[in-house]
Amino acid sequence: MNNGTRVHLSKGTPMAPKTIFQFENLKRHLENYQKAKKTKVEFDKIDLTFYNDFMGYLTTKLELSPNTIGKLITNLKVFLREAFDEGITTNNIFTHRKFRSINSVSETIYLTPIEIKEILNLDLKTNLKLDRVRDMFIIGCYTGLRFSDIVSIKPEHINDGMIEITQVKTKERVAIPIIKEVERLLSKYNNSIHKISNQKFNDYIKDVCKLAELNEVGRDSARPKDILADLVSSHTARRSFAYFLYIVIKFLIADGFW
Repeated sequence: MNNGTRVHLSKGTPMAPKTIFQFENLKRHLENYQKAKKTKVEFDKIDLTFYNDFMGYLTTKLELSPNTIGKLITNLKVFLREAFDEGITTNNIFTHRKFRSINSVSETIYLTPIEIKEILNLDLKTNLKLDRVRDMFIIGCYTGLRFSDIVSIKPEHINDGMIEITQVKTKERVAIPIIKEVERLLSKYNNSIHKISNQKFNDYIKDVCKLAELNEVGRDSARPKDILADLVSSHTARRSFAYFLYIVIKFLIADGFW
């Protein structure tokens, strides 16, 4: 994937940097697992016993979130399927119903327009780090752009009241209308968003949400004791945008405008 010899199966395009990073992350975890368990991960040793032990290692030892573990297992299954299809191994354990990826419903967490407004109204002038992360999150809530696209915004992407950008994940060109609030935030940074890692962003946006006192408990049935602020991530902005559109469309239909 790094040198371009392995491309996207259906599109024939190079793999996105994020995809490559996820497989490198899987490799790192498998190597660390080998060291911790003093064993060697080989194709013919990958069975349900390995699966349960690896899941236990990721959950108990590393205390990773269900979504992170789910992505690791999903990519492991992709790797095993590729190896099987290419005849490198005859092990098809990846097809077993118990060899499955797990996901937490926190992926569906979204914020209401009122909650977004509470974040927007925070006075963060004394903390520029959180101020910048808050602004990026609001841009995501009002445009529906992914985190990887927001951090890629440059002045040349702003044209005639639109953000025109090629999406990092899909490689597709999109044009997003700029509302006044987004225009104000983009102007604040001269239409060029500062780079930050997704991990740091996710840490900081939780701090922002705590300052906004988003302390509701139980919104995520998989993590019922967690407050809302601890469930928010970069992807929440995109989910919130979708929820906002749902409200608008529902209103238009109810009033006979749609």
